[in-house]
Amino acid sequence: MDLSMKKLALLAPLLALAVLTSCQSARSRQEGPINAFSFLATANAQLTGNVGGAITERAAPKVVNLVVPAGADLSHLVATLTLNTEATITVISTGQRVVLENGRTANDFSTPVVYGIELPGDEEPWLYRVLVRQADTDAALAALRLATAWS
Repeated sequence: MDLSMKKLALLAPLLALAVLTSCQSARSRQEGPINAFSFLATANAQLTGNVGGAITERAAPKVVNLVVPAGADLSHLVATLTLNTEATITVISTGQRVVLENGRTANDFSTPVVYGIELPGDEEPWLYRVLVRQADTDAALAALRLATAWS
């Protein structure tokens, strides 16, 4: 085996490791640091039960959708985020960075709220746009039943 083949044999594992590492970091950037986003009844007296959000993992900003009971005051809800890593949670939709105390700080969700999740070592925060709406209580829609051909 000549010298160039030996160099290639030594470099191949390093190249493979570099490729795997870059694939891993690209994959991990797709799946964000929030495992769950919810409004817990214990932190929101107006709710009779916990409300969980549906997280759409996509390019930034990721989206979280929640539906609260009809009549809930959207202007004063406390969110609880379950993270898969240590992070600083900030609300940035107000035009300035406000650090959030997870499970304690109330926000106005009558308009979309943008959260920045800042991880140690990351240059850019993970952005999540949170959309909250009240459940529809239109009596005519609630009473709507579909007829089936076999009944």
